[in-house]
Amino acid sequence: MRAAHVTRITLTLLFALIVATSIAQPPQLPFGGPGGPPFGGFGPPPGMGGGLIDLLGMSEVQTELSLTQEQQAKVHELTEETRREMAENFQRAFADDDQEEPSPPEARFAAMRQKMDALAAKTNEQVQELLEKPQWERLEQLQLQREGMRSPQWREIAKSLELTEEQLGKLRGVLGGTFGPAPVEPFSPKVTAALNDDQKLQWATLVGKPFEFPRSMGFGGPPGFGPGGPGAEEVKLVDKFDANKDGWLNQTEREEARDSHQSNRQGPRGGRGGPPRGFGFGRAQEPGTAGPRVAKEDVAPISNASLYDLAVVRTLFLDFENDDWEDELEAFHGTDVEVPAMLTVDGVEYPNVGVSFRGMSSFMMIPKGSKRSLNVSVDLAAPEQRLLGSKTLNLLNSHEDPTFFHTALYSKIAREHIPTPKANFVKVVINGESWGVYVNAQQFDKLFVKENFGQDGARWKVRGNPGARAGLEYVGDKVEDYKRTYQIKSGDKDEDWHALINLCRTLDQTPPGQLEAALEPILDVDGALWFLALDNALINSDGYWIRASDYSIFRDARGKFHLIPHDMNEAFQRPMGPGFGGPGRRRTSDEARGANQSNGYELDPLIGLDDVTKPLRSKLLAVPRLRERYLSNVRAIAEDSLDWAELGPYIAILSSRIAEDVKADTRKLSSWAEFESAVGLPSADNSNEEPNKQSLREFATERRRYLLDYPDINRIQDAKEEDAQ
Repeated sequence: MRAAHVTRITLTLLFALIVATSIAQPPQLPFGGPGGPPFGGFGPPPGMGGGLIDLLGMSEVQTELSLTQEQQAKVHELTEETRREMAENFQRAFADDDQEEPSPPEARFAAMRQKMDALAAKTNEQVQELLEKPQWERLEQLQLQREGMRSPQWREIAKSLELTEEQLGKLRGVLGGTFGPAPVEPFSPKVTAALNDDQKLQWATLVGKPFEFPRSMGFGGPPGFGPGGPGAEEVKLVDKFDANKDGWLNQTEREEARDSHQSNRQGPRGGRGGPPRGFGFGRAQEPGTAGPRVAKEDVAPISNASLYDLAVVRTLFLDFENDDWEDELEAFHGTDVEVPAMLTVDGVEYPNVGVSFRGMSSFMMIPKGSKRSLNVSVDLAAPEQRLLGSKTLNLLNSHEDPTFFHTALYSKIAREHIPTPKANFVKVVINGESWGVYVNAQQFDKLFVKENFGQDGARWKVRGNPGARAGLEYVGDKVEDYKRTYQIKSGDKDEDWHALINLCRTLDQTPPGQLEAALEPILDVDGALWFLALDNALINSDGYWIRASDYSIFRDARGKFHLIPHDMNEAFQRPMGPGFGGPGRRRTSDEARGANQSNGYELDPLIGLDDVTKPLRSKLLAVPRLRERYLSNVRAIAEDSLDWAELGPYIAILSSRIAEDVKADTRKLSSWAEFESAVGLPSADNSNEEPNKQSLREFATERRRYLLDYPDINRIQDAKEEDAQ
């Protein structure tokens, strides 16, 4: 992987962080979250994209503040100006990426952060000048309600309330001390229990009248980037513009919906659904180029193979009625509108399937013309229409995975232990042009749970969001507090929600000695331990251990909960993102810490045992017997699934099936050289060749070595061998 490439990824992550932290000017708090600030010393992010300008962009907040039309217009101008300046700062940070000796990421990060801080200060001054004094005071109350301990006001508030260290400890997590929006309930027992009577009165005045924030407030991101950002609820347009009431929008209906939607967002067509035109966040700084033409009759049909058979690579043809299909999909990203197309597979036509761009960073950080992930609803216009038994296709662009293998490989390993969506590879041709190789991942839906559990039940999805706080924390008994975080995908029944709350309460309130017995009737404990072991052993940097998001939950007909892996493309590489080495990081011994961690694969299997935001891990692994079972699972994964003697030949087989197509792919997000390097195969005449850096071979070799040398794992294994003798 080129140094410039690594720098670009690093700066992209840092830019997202800066955007989140700068606009609201977070304080440098010494009491960020469990175990210390999650971002290594520069304070917890304030609502991850929150801040005054983001709050003012919400129509509900504008109504609450009684903004005049003139004020609303100025808010829009200020938002666009801030957006442009942030984009310019980011582009300047990449300016010397391809020079022989580019500036180090740390220097560019410091310069970019300084500019962002200055921009934040200027923006906040402009907001204060724009508002009347009562409006400004109410906005500060709303900011405090939304951001809690991440609010710029918090340091002074803590001083004015004369909070003790003990009180601060009780308030962590309640007011969002780690990261992610955590709306404050001013008189909730969790808040008031930490305060004395005088402090309660002061607190009630500071936060003001409780405000019902829109569920779409989400993560936010740079002002104007997407409809609500990660965790946001999609904008509903179909019912409003479906004139013939057939459940989907034809071309005429879509044109009306598109114009209305863009007008409501006060941006040019195609402007706010993704990154600014020409901005190009992510790996592909320049858009892809047109691929070769492919005719349907030149592709041989595949028979006697399932849709997710890794032994075959099917070609999926999508034909849209318009040539501007990419602009149209971009314009409707974040809404419930799907653009119809003809799908042709193995010579069979499937008319009027619904297509949309899917994902968060895999959409926002990829410029137009490069490979973006697609969702295809086979049943859009015909409810009974299926493609080889499936009604939904998830075609993934392999964002941050130059091998294309991560999802399929994680799925294969995980399915040996717990139900996990299948995955393989397909080629996609759009309007006659090849768009190259995609990862084809199974949908977590009714068909999946019936296939794996033999029954239907309640299904929840935890969408990707660094501030999700979806670690099964107990936050009280109100269903609406859980609906902010967990997205139910089956019937919205109170019974299922109360069962989920009971699971969280049981994790939170049951003593360790009684926890296993209390959980047994309501949680697949063995499956949960495998879920956690896979997440850690394979270093899923988009998973539970780091973000408590991007996974699925299933409650079967007997009332037992099961955890299902979801987003698996950011595994099999060094830990990425905020939180690594942050909150709750724990080593069991000096030996486990090790003197040299230079290869970067030493993610502690027992990380975060004191992280209260992830009780599925911290509470289960606080039980000695469950911790031993978990560590035994980690050892089994390392010993069996990461043995390159077994894994290497399998990778070679996968590579042989897609390598030529990857090489010819003009829309992919990484180079052919990166694919070759990341796959990490030794040359034919040198089987002892050292593994390439950041390759699958290096990961398997180094991660396996670290885990099998881990002291607590060795102690458990030694004890088992002694018992067996």
